[in-house]
Amino acid sequence: MKRSIRSVATLLLASIAVPSSVPAQDTPPRAAGSPGSGADTLQAVRLDSLLDLDTVIRRALAVSPAVTAAQEGVRIAHSERRVAFGEYLPSVAATSAALSSDVGSVSFGSGLPPTAYSAGVAASADLFTGGRRSADRTHAAADINAAQATNVSQGYAVIYAAKAAFYETLRATDLLDVAHATVAQAEQGLR
Repeated sequence: MKRSIRSVATLLLASIAVPSSVPAQDTPPRAAGSPGSGADTLQAVRLDSLLDLDTVIRRALAVSPAVTAAQEGVRIAHSERRVAFGEYLPSVAATSAALSSDVGSVSFGSGLPPTAYSAGVAASADLFTGGRRSADRTHAAADINAAQATNVSQGYAVIYAAKAAFYETLRATDLLDVAHATVAQAEQGLR
């Protein structure tokens, strides 16, 4: 029975159970307010190390692909905004060319082969775009708001899942303690 509860706890916290520098304890965790624990003791789950609720949440947020994707969505939305503002800048193009010839003819008395160089710069700006640039700016601002909302939503979803797994593991540990106490009491009744 003890083995199965440990495997359930392992499954519940598999995504957040990263090895920790906190040494494992030999005693099972106790909920605050239970016999043998101080009132100010933090609740903790023992898996391979001692994990308190803050550590579980921090680790869950660090390894969650949904949170990472939401953060990347915010970064991409900010990039889209920079592109939308960049549409107001003029386009600039620079060109250069060099030509050298090894033809045997000599130009006007010099002993050097003919060489030609050219360079150019061109700039253009859209004067009228039919409102496309301002619409792109508005669209980019809306994308930023949506990405930030998704980021917050994913963060809360991961925190909720981590808390639910943490408290379910505590509940399972307490139920296991109750089952052990019931078995011990039954064994004493048989004697």
